[in-house]
Amino acid sequence: MAFDRRAFNDCMRPYMSGSKTKEQRGFDMCVGAKLCAHKTSSKEEAIRICSEPKPVKSVKAKNGKKGKTCEQDVLMLAKCIVDNIDMNLASNVNSVEMAFANAMMKCKCGE
Repeated sequence: MAFDRRAFNDCMRPYMSGSKTKEQRGFDMCVGAKLCAHKTSSKEEAIRICSEPKPVKSVKAKNGKKGKTCEQDVLMLAKCIVDNIDMNLASNVNSVEMAFANAMMKCKCGE
């Protein structure tokens, strides 16, 4: 069965029209795409699929580190910051930013 672009566009029209918030328009387009591309058999199933949280994508780091993803890099940095933050400094509301910056400098610059 060949894909019929015109039929798909006609099917999607009600999901794309009307005054909606950005989030509602995106959700409606997801539901419409599932139905119009025949990936689901019912609107309820399409709504369920579009309501599920999307998995986090692992993106390859652009800094030349082979085999290391951006996600891994961020998680390692967060762990390092937690391990190195000065809680005495961080407990003072006015010094939280400084405590965070100091820990990040230690993690990224080795200081």
